[in-house]
Amino acid sequence: MTTKHYHVLGGLSGGYMPDSNSWYKSIKQARESMKELVTMSRIFGERFTGSMKKCYFVSTNNNYYFEVTECFEKECLTEEFKDNGSDGI
Repeated sequence: MTTKHYHVLGGLSGGYMPDSNSWYKSIKQARESMKELVTMSRIFGERFTGSMKKCYFVSTNNNYYFEVTECFEKECLTEEFKDNGSDGI
């Protein structure tokens, strides 16, 4: 049995691969990470619609998004996955 965990994804909307993919053990940690990413992007002039409750934000400027998704895949929790760009916490 695999452990439920959460991913924070970010990238261009429209079917593109995410630019960022980090995993977290709890929904609270994932939401805090997403909130920080949205806040940093807003500092640089991005405007977003969305909500923490829905776990999704999309930029009104350039169609960039951040979202939290739940996952049960055990491969996400391996050292190899972490070494390929995820910063699982």
